[in-house]
Amino acid sequence: MNTPIKPTVVSRDASLPGGAVSGEPPVPAAGLPDDVSAQVRTAAADCIEPIWEATAVASAPSNRGDSESAGSSGQSGRAGGNRWIDQAWFVLGMLFFVTLFLGLPILWTSRAFSKPLKAVITVAVLIETLLVFWAFYEVMAWSWRQVSESL
Repeated sequence: MNTPIKPTVVSRDASLPGGAVSGEPPVPAAGLPDDVSAQVRTAAADCIEPIWEATAVASAPSNRGDSESAGSSGQSGRAGGNRWIDQAWFVLGMLFFVTLFLGLPILWTSRAFSKPLKAVITVAVLIETLLVFWAFYEVMAWSWRQVSESL
């Protein structure tokens, strides 16, 4: 049973407080019948609305006090201080035990470290990466020699 979809268009209005949702009269798309155009717009609005809501929740200011909203790096009053990328121990663990040099963009995006400290950590990560690659090469060379001798 086909029931007609109510032709409404949902959009964000920057002039309303908090970018509230406002209904606008539907404008038919070129070359499409009015009912198809309305169905497409309604379906698109249903898909996009959760994204807008998630963005609004993620960017909403916290109502907690500074002591609760401060990240583990001790930086209170900075927006987004609780993000995982701003947790000093998490970033260091990712750099040295998981990503090696591939995690350097995470380090430089993080607000948990000062720029001079980021430079020092970058050099340390690059040295560790070279050591890991050298050790990998040595193990592979030793393995190749063992396999070659056994044949």
